[in-house]
Amino acid sequence: MKGILDFRFWILDCRIGCIRQTTPSVVIASAAKQSGPWTATAFIGQIASSRTPRNDGKRGFTLIELLVVVAIIAVLVAMLLPAIHKAREQARLIMCGSNLRQTGQGVHLYAGSFNGYAPVNHNFMGNFQHVAWYGGWWNFGLLFGQRMIEDPRALYCPSLYDTESGDVPSYAAQKDNWKPTPATSVIRIPYTYQIPHLRNQQNPFAGGDDFTYFAEGAKGWGYDGNEGGYKYWTCPIESLSGMAIGSDLLYSHWCWTHASARGFNVLFGDGSVRFKRTWLADIPDCWPGWWVGGTRSVHWFMYAFSH
Repeated sequence: MKGILDFRFWILDCRIGCIRQTTPSVVIASAAKQSGPWTATAFIGQIASSRTPRNDGKRGFTLIELLVVVAIIAVLVAMLLPAIHKAREQARLIMCGSNLRQTGQGVHLYAGSFNGYAPVNHNFMGNFQHVAWYGGWWNFGLLFGQRMIEDPRALYCPSLYDTESGDVPSYAAQKDNWKPTPATSVIRIPYTYQIPHLRNQQNPFAGGDDFTYFAEGAKGWGYDGNEGGYKYWTCPIESLSGMAIGSDLLYSHWCWTHASARGFNVLFGDGSVRFKRTWLADIPDCWPGWWVGGTRSVHWFMYAFSH
């Protein structure tokens, strides 16, 4: 009798073997432990119970947990974005300083070819110190005209143009304008150039104190009735050592290139570049703009950069 039961158990186990691969002896031993008479129903129940998935304490994330994770990531991104922006602007500030340093080298190369004199500075109503071309090459534009600087993009701050395409904003003209240009067009760059030439001037924003910002040997020509002085100035390069002669664009408060850093890259006569701050920048009326006292305003800034 026991042999017949073993055979029946084996047949039944083979039929359900696609669900559970268990040897007949294991199934029989498990069924034999049940109390009372053995039945096929109890046997199948035993197999089914052995197939119930076990809960090992593992479970998925709840919706609330996922939302919390997303919120934490959003907070971290919000905290990192300003730092990334600051790092990017710092990199542009360094590149801007490098461009000005290259410009300073061009100034000294120019002086070496023109009897030791710096490039001619064209200043009219405070609005021409950043003009590179106006019927001819002026200011730092002379360096490109004489090929002391080969790439005109060296005369643009990277904060003001797309470094990949090379395009610059309309205010500073496009790079294609550096090709032969009609006499009526104007090319402006975001760097100001100034030969120090003022004596005994007053700065009303500094309590009316007198100041002198004059380079020894500076000479001017081309009388400008609006300014009460000369339009064009130059001087021996040796006289400019330690004096600020160029900087980020000095025009109006709204076009402060490195306002986020609260300062300016400044070029000195010896070719060095330093980052400078001045309280003048926080007063919009101190900026040169387009007015008859613009050249004096540029001198205020250059004087402040140098002291």
